[in-house]
Amino acid sequence: MAVAKSPSRMTTDERRQAILDAVRKVFAEKGFHGATTRELAEVSGVSEALLFKHFPTKEAIYNEVQQALWQEITSQDLERLMNLPASTESLVALVRYLVARILQCKTVVPPTGPTYMEQLMLRSLLEDGSFARGMLKRFEQTWVTKFVECVSAAREEGTLVEMAVPDGFRGWLVHDMAVMTMIQMLPDPPAAGHGLDRDQLIRHSVSFALRGIGLRDDVVRALNPPGAALGFPTSPEEARP
Repeated sequence: MAVAKSPSRMTTDERRQAILDAVRKVFAEKGFHGATTRELAEVSGVSEALLFKHFPTKEAIYNEVQQALWQEITSQDLERLMNLPASTESLVALVRYLVARILQCKTVVPPTGPTYMEQLMLRSLLEDGSFARGMLKRFEQTWVTKFVECVSAAREEGTLVEMAVPDGFRGWLVHDMAVMTMIQMLPDPPAAGHGLDRDQLIRHSVSFALRGIGLRDDVVRALNPPGAALGFPTSPEEARP
C-alpha cells in the first residue's frame, strides 16, 4: 500500500499541486474577492509566506486553478474529440458527450476528488466573470470549433435542416441548455422536478438538442437510439450506435 508523503517531504511541484487542489473549495464557497490569502494558506496547510513563495499573488493562484481544472476535465477527452472526422456521426457524438458530461456533474466524481467546477463557475458569474470567461474561451476554441466543422460536414451530407441561426451559436445553445438544466439539479433535492431519472434526462436532452441544432428527425432516430452510449467514442467507428 502506498504511503502518503508528509507535507515536509513534498517536492515543489507536488506542493504547488496540493495547494491548487485545496484552495478551489475556498474559491468555490467565497469567490475570488471573498477568499483571503490567510484562508487559502490555512486550507492548504501552509503559511502565507510559503503560499506566496509558490504563487506571487492571489490572482495567480486563481488563474492556476482555472488552468488546472481545464486540464483535468479535458486531459483525455479533448484529444479524441479534436481527432474525430468532421461528419454527422461526429456531430451527434459531440452533442451526446457534452450534454452527458454536464448533466452528470453530481454523479461522476474524478479520482482526485470534487472539482467544484460548477460552484466556481457560478460564483465567478456573480462576481466579475473572469474565471467563467477564461473557461468558456477554452471551450469555444475546442468544442465549439469542432462543432462548427461537423455542422458544415452535416450540411454537405444533407442531414441538416437549414435555419437562420449561425453555426457556432447552435453549439452555444446546446451548452447553455445543458448548463441551465444542471444548475437546477445542483440542490438536493433538485430545484426543478423533471420527472425523469438522470439517464432519461440526458437522453431526452440529447435528442432535443440534436433536433434543435437542425438534424433531421430520421437522422436523430438512426444515430441517437435509446441504447446509444452516453460516453465519448474513442474512434470514428465507436461514434456509430
